[in-house]
Parts: sequence; structure tokens; C-alpha cells
Amino acid sequence: MKRILSIIVVAVISISALSAQNAKLSDKFLTGGIHAGYGTNYHTLVGVHGDFSSNNFRGRLLVDADFSSHFAFGAALDFHYIIGVVDRLQVYPIVGAAACIHPSWERDLSLGVDLGAGIEFDLTREWAIFYETKYQLMLLGYRNYSNYVGVTFAF
Repeated sequence: MKRILSIIVVAVISISALSAQNAKLSDKFLTGGIHAGYGTNYHTLVGVHGDFSSNNFRGRLLVDADFSSHFAFGAALDFHYIIGVVDRLQVYPIVGAAACIHPSWERDLSLGVDLGAGIEFDLTREWAIFYETKYQLMLLGYRNYSNYVGVTFAF
């Protein structure tokens, strides 16, 4: 896992050095959307997210639910630094905080941090699609690796 995170960091730094100003970044402050994903500890995840942006910085609040054999509810507040690769394509590192409520487990609440990377493509000025991969290190002992695919709409 350390190798994967190291590769992601090197890739993000390399891309930002090559082309940080080529893409049109959305000038919308608020966006929102839906996403689905897979987490190693949660199984299939579905949820909603809201973004707030300023220049190349973005915050994303995600709320997920897992309806598999054990119900779980999760939330994360992640921060991104948007790096334009080419017109309408951006990559970003992810750093944030996460929480999970799983009532069927011995410990109901877990808190932790998110580390990862994402890629986003603007379909139009209002619609975008994204893919994120995150590593969650929870303070109560477990780790989760999550992948998300989502759609975002700019208000």
C-alpha cells in the first residue's frame, strides 16, 4: 500500500509540473451529485456528495450507505487540489477525515483519515464524471480501501 501511495504522489507532482494551467476549471462554487463504489470493509456503497470550490481547491462532503449483510453508514469530508491535465480533464490528490457508523459491530463508531487520488472529466459546463480511489485509515483499528465512480452537477 505504501508503494501505491508513493506512486500516486509522484504522478500528481509530475503532472502538476508539466501542465497545471491547461484545463478550464469550473467557476461554479457549489456542485452536488451521486456516486457508487466498492469498499473492502463495506462492500457496495451508494451515496450523495456536495462540493464547494474556490480556484483550484475543493472540499467534498460524501455520505454513503451500505445495504449488504451488515448495514453501515459513512461520511467523509475530503479536500482536493485540482490539477488540470488537458482541456476538461483534471486529477487531484485527496486528504480528508472519515466516519463510519456500523450498528451491528461491537464498536458503533469509527473515525479516521482519507488519503487517495481522483480523476474528473467535465462532460459539459454543468456535468462531470469522476473516479476516486481512497485508503481509509480508521483510528479504531481497521483499514478500508474504496473506489468510487460518480456524476456531479454544477448548480
